[in-house]
Amino acid sequence: EGKKSLVIDFETEYFVGTLLLRIRDIPSPTKTTNNNNKNYFDGKKRRFQGVVKGRFLKIDKIPMSSCVTGQAFDRKGGKL
Repeated sequence: EGKKSLVIDFETEYFVGTLLLRIRDIPSPTKTTNNNNKNYFDGKKRRFQGVVKGRFLKIDKIPMSSCVTGQAFDRKGGKL
């Protein structure tokens, strides 16, 4: 218990895709959420995982050299 995944479909003007979000030790958002993450977190210090899958809709409008991803944190990450 406490190891759930949540899949979110999303679409913008330039991208359509799915986000798989795994977060350790949070309550399930729904009673039907599949708990298939047991092995992903067990025995590890992992706290979360986010995976984006999708496609660009206007590939001629945005060069890949302008595409970025990342995260912003309010404090230092510590040991990784």
